Amino acid sequence: MQRKGVFVIGLLILVLGFLFVRSNSTQMAVIPTPTPQSSDKNATDAKLITLKFYQAYDSCMKQPPLEAEGRVAGYCQEHNPHASSELMENLAQGGVASEGVDSITCSQQPPSGYQVTEAKQTDKTMRVRMTELFDTVSQTFQVTLVKEAAAWKIASITCPKG
Repeated sequence: MQRKGVFVIGLLILVLGFLFVRSNSTQMAVIPTPTPQSSDKNATDAKLITLKFYQAYDSCMKQPPLEAEGRVAGYCQEHNPHASSELMENLAQGGVASEGVDSITCSQQPPSGYQVTEAKQTDKTMRVRMTELFDTVSQTFQVTLVKEAAAWKIASITCPKG
């Protein structure tokens, strides 16, 4: 009971002190609420789009539509809603497919999971660090996004060498 009394007195002193300070000042201090910066929002959006891109690709590869028969990987790359108009050309220039590596996953086997660990914005692009998880190892590479029709889209994937 004694603790409750001390608490009430302390609270009363705090409220009276606040009212005294407020009545003696002509201006009230305004503490701005932090709002996310546009670059923070862009980074969050780019990370989300990157994950959605890989989820759409993974889903297409696991359950390809009938029209993908005979060219599933190419179809899933071309028909990903999160791909930019320049992705296919950039993948062809990357050349990893000729080495037997999937140009999207940068691997020969499908990963068991994905993580986006970092996103950095440059003038007109967003570079995302992507990590693929396999049974006992992981692999990290870079995904570049560009704005198309006010939305971030995957423009290129830079697979690790070797």
